[in-house]
Parts: sequence; structure tokens; C-alpha cells
Amino acid sequence: MRGEASRGTSRLMHLLEQGESVEVAGYSLSAALAQGMALADLDALQPGTHIVCLELGDESAEAVSPALSAQLQRWQSCGCRAQADVVAGSAFWQMQESRDCPDWVATSLQRLTGAPLEASS
Repeated sequence: MRGEASRGTSRLMHLLEQGESVEVAGYSLSAALAQGMALADLDALQPGTHIVCLELGDESAEAVSPALSAQLQRWQSCGCRAQADVVAGSAFWQMQESRDCPDWVATSLQRLTGAPLEASS
């Protein structure tokens, strides 16, 4: 939403600036979350910051995308502890009904608690 705004995007940005939540692709986006994301500078993190990234992929994906790989390298070169995993799962934004992704939950919990990742069966 930082690029050139269309009329619809301008209206959404105005609502967010007024503290209103907006709906984007069927999901509610709060003003506080949008403002926090707008202020985030992911290239100015302090050395030693621990970063965990999960990327949704299909069963055949063995490595993260080139874009995430490049970002990981930038963070690591600045002294951050950055790691990423590809987690197999359905593209939830293309589905009409919510689906659980147990692998996403398990990987998130393991990375956030520092537990070793278990091999998938």
C-alpha cells in the first residue's frame, strides 16, 4: 500500500489513518496493525535480533524463495540471527473456507520455543 495509491486504496488508507479497521480480501485489518507495519523497518534491526521466517510452500519446495533467501542474507550480514523454513500447506488466501495447517503451527511453536524440528513423516 506504500506505492501509488488508487482511489480505492486511498479510501482504505484514509480509513486506517482515522483509526478504522478495513477489510482486505475478506480479512479484517486493524488500524494499529497497519500503522505498525507501515512504521516497521526490517532493514534496521539491531545486531543479535533473532528472526524466524516461515514461508508457505508446496511439498516439493526444499528451499525458501530467492527473495526471502536474499533478505535472510542481508539480516545475517548485519549481525541478526535469521532462520527460515518452508512449510507445506494450502494457499489459504485462495480458499473459500479456512483450513488448519498443523505443520505451520508445529513449526511456529518449535522455532519460537527453540525446540529442535522433528523430521516430517
